[in-house]
Formats: sequence, structure tokens, C-alpha cells
Amino acid sequence: MMRTTVDIREPLLSRAKALAAASGRRLGDVVNDALAELLARHEHDTNGSGPIELPVFRGSGFRPGIDPRSNASLLEAMEENEPTSGRGGYARPGLRAVHGPRLV
Repeated sequence: MMRTTVDIREPLLSRAKALAAASGRRLGDVVNDALAELLARHEHDTNGSGPIELPVFRGSGFRPGIDPRSNASLLEAMEENEPTSGRGGYARPGLRAVHGPRLV
């Protein structure tokens, strides 16, 4: 074990002391457990989840010629697919429905 000095806000310290007393543990043990839990959650959130896979519905992905890494390519595909009657979309002026590459 190493000793160190940290600044802890008074309300938080009071709650930690109360938990330590209620559970019959030392304050240092409560702080160590809380810090270990926080670090474990952080490591899981950043490293443990792996790559994110986005589902693709109705089709086999992007149409040929569309580069999903290119904003210009996606914008061009969206502009090519202005809403047509019977396909749904937005009725308000200025809003466009996207019927081409579907990012879900």
C-alpha cells in the first residue's frame, strides 16, 4: 500500500465515512473499492466493448459507388433521392427524406 494525500469534497467524505462506519470497514478500504470500481467501469467502456456494429436493414449495405467515409459521397446520394410520392418522407418544406444509404 502507498500513502498519498487527496482533496475530497466534504459532503463526499462524510458519505464515505458513514459507509465505512456502517460496514465496519476502514475509510481507506471504502475509497480503494470505489476507485477500483470506477476504473473498472472506465476500462470496460473504452476497451471491453469491442467494435460497434451497426445493423443494416432491407438490403445488403450501401449502394455501389457510395463511400460511407465520405460526407460528399453521402450528401450526393441523399440529393439524388429526394422524396417521391408514395415513399413517405417529410411533408414540411426544407426537410428531405433519405431513401438511399440508410445508416441505422
